[in-house]
Amino acid sequence: MRTASKPRRRPTPVLPVPHRSPAARPAPGRGQRSITQPLCAAAFLAAYPLGMWQGSQGGEYAVQLAGHILSPESYTAWQSVAAALLSGTFLTLLCVFAAGFCAVGTGLLCLVFAVQGGYLGFCAAAVCLQNGAKALLVYRALLSFPELATLALCLWLARYAGRLCAGLNQSIFAGGAARGRLQADARRLTLRFLLAAALSVGVSAVGAGVAVFAAGILL
Repeated sequence: MRTASKPRRRPTPVLPVPHRSPAARPAPGRGQRSITQPLCAAAFLAAYPLGMWQGSQGGEYAVQLAGHILSPESYTAWQSVAAALLSGTFLTLLCVFAAGFCAVGTGLLCLVFAVQGGYLGFCAAAVCLQNGAKALLVYRALLSFPELATLALCLWLARYAGRLCAGLNQSIFAGGAARGRLQADARRLTLRFLLAAALSVGVSAVGAGVAVFAAGILL
């Protein structure tokens, strides 16, 4: 007796899974890296005229600040000028570094740069109000280099602080960051902070030398 052969079942075709190359995947935090520095720069530029407006109102503090900036006695000792510049630069860098360890640190970074811009605008307006446009040019000659160098260092450090903020934000609100990303970003930010702190020593030393030299000529 012939056994009836069972019909063969055709294998179900396996649909090919589209392969997404690593290059096509969005890099973690790329969007945050691209907007952190522009946002910080925009906060600085927005706060600068507000500080100028506040400084143009006058007041006892504005008078005292302008007198201190334009006093020849403030630039007699290179060591004291360098120490004052270094303390201000290091404090700002420390604030940027600390903001990187917060999930909403991008807003804190913008606040740091807004305070920095507002204070510098206040200083410029106070000097111009008390002693005129010539005194403002003297102020620029004395302190433009350390102020611009500090701003550049802080913006550079804010890029890496923004990356860590993005990772923390994703870890808390978006289901978690990639494995090892937070540790890598924290280590990268720490190393950049140490490098920026070392560079701030050189910036303060050179800025103090320029200020003392210019004060000997212009004040």
